[in-house]
Amino acid sequence: MEDVCAKVKAFILINAKPGELWKVVEEAKKIANVKIAEPVSGRFDVVVYAETENLAWIVSRIHAIKGIVRSETLVVLGPQFE
Repeated sequence: MEDVCAKVKAFILINAKPGELWKVVEEAKKIANVKIAEPVSGRFDVVVYAETENLAWIVSRIHAIKGIVRSETLVVLGPQFE
């Protein structure tokens, strides 16, 4: 039987305002179910990894962080997509 409350795994890619990078990283790390929040080089400034039963809640908490310009959420596909 499939678990209807299975945790969703997602990577959230964030662009931060200039000078706000480290604040965004530290605030993201405080959010429940965020496993990783690290600064990165490239098109995005921060990558967050979360495992949660309520992805909308995580994304809303991230969007509440001052200094975020935009984000893109990548949901990890489970084995049912093989």
